[in-house]
Amino acid sequence: MARLSARFLLTDVGEPQYVEVDGRTHYWIRLSVSGAPEDARAVTYELDETFRQPTRESDDRSRDFAVDITSYGDFRVRASFAGGEHAPLRASLATLLAAEHGFDQERSIRWALASIGGQ
Repeated sequence: MARLSARFLLTDVGEPQYVEVDGRTHYWIRLSVSGAPEDARAVTYELDETFRQPTRESDDRSRDFAVDITSYGDFRVRASFAGGEHAPLRASLATLLAAEHGFDQERSIRWALASIGGQ
């Protein structure tokens, strides 16, 4: 069964990587789909329309079709498959990050999760 996930890219000391742009902290995040259908040739990620490139695609199954993005806030992510007839996957970025990083994490990760989620 296909699973959409998102995780912070971390520094060597386990803190989320980020860049400051226009006074906002943009975290580096990896989107991926594990367990993609065998006939999937690629995964297309649809991000928020405010991104310069709101559509990203990966055909690298060996990396679970991963793409790296930066984001300072929450939005709905949609992942669809090229090849075959498969329903797209959808979830909020904040929900995906919380599911990946769990509840027992470093202070810097809790801060990043709160920042992305708007809390």
